Amino acid sequence: MSTNLDYIKATLSREEQFLENAIRGEKFFKKHLKKFIFVAVVLVGVAIFFVVKNFVDEANLKSANEAYTTLLKEPKNAQARATLREKNANLFALFALKSGDLTAIKEALTLPTDPLLKESLTVASGTKSDAILVDYARIVDGFGYLKNGDFEKARIEFDKISPTSPLKDLANKLWHYQGLKK
Repeated sequence: MSTNLDYIKATLSREEQFLENAIRGEKFFKKHLKKFIFVAVVLVGVAIFFVVKNFVDEANLKSANEAYTTLLKEPKNAQARATLREKNANLFALFALKSGDLTAIKEALTLPTDPLLKESLTVASGTKSDAILVDYARIVDGFGYLKNGDFEKARIEFDKISPTSPLKDLANKLWHYQGLKK
């Protein structure tokens, strides 16, 4: 009889602990309900933002590609030019360089494009500015020296690149990629 009584006491004790934990959990949940709802709303909002952003990026890419294809067939198509200029400035700059149209080149110079493309456009427009092209040549020369194991000449070539040049970061990465320290 005493074993049955001990068993019943243990069972009741476990049930009490279970109920006590359930009540604690319910109090915790009620206390922080607004925080849980806020986090859930933020997560849903972020997910929606990324889905919409991805959709818009895909639509822009598709329309830019269609405009570029149209411009390759009909270089004077004003609507395709405007679409390409608006949706993808770098691709418009490449089209301007490929077509050799001075008006398109000058138009592309006003757009925010890649620095190397901007420099190529400047040269194509007839303006004498080859700062990036000189830095690019220094990077190519320095990389050649690195490949041949002539680290001192590579360092000298990389040091010739201006610290404000957009290609300075690339030169530093090439230098450090070899496991060397300046």
